[in-house]
Amino acid sequence: MHRLECLPIDRENDREAAKTIIKAIKMLKDGVASIGLFPEGYVSKSCELLPFRNGSLKIALKSQVPVAVCVINNTREIAKNFFRRKTKIQFRLLDVITPDRYEGMHTAELGEIIHNQMQTALDEIRK
Repeated sequence: MHRLECLPIDRENDREAAKTIIKAIKMLKDGVASIGLFPEGYVSKSCELLPFRNGSLKIALKSQVPVAVCVINNTREIAKNFFRRKTKIQFRLLDVITPDRYEGMHTAELGEIIHNQMQTALDEIRK
C-alpha cells in the first residue's frame, strides 16, 4: 500500500487525519496523482453501502477537482476465487461531478448526493 502512495486516514486522531487530507489536497493540486476515495471508512461485512464519513470529501472541495462517482460490486469474491478461477466484478462510472456543480456545498451535501447515486446503482446491479 505504501508503494501505491495510499494515504490512510487515521479516524482515531483528528490531527493526523487533517494532515492526511492536506497531503491529498496538495497531491491533487500539484498534479502528482489522482485520488481514489472510499468515504465509508470501513469495509462492509454485510456488503451494504455504509453511511459516509463526509470529512474525507473535503479533499474534493478544497482541491476543486472533478469527482468521478463509481461503484464496484462483488470484490469480496476475488479472494475466494483467487487461485481457482476468474471472478466477475461489476464496475460502473456513474457521474463526474465538476467543481462548478458542488461549489458552495458542504461535505454532507456532496456526500448525500454521491451516496444516493451509489446506492441506486448498487440496487440495480444486485437485482
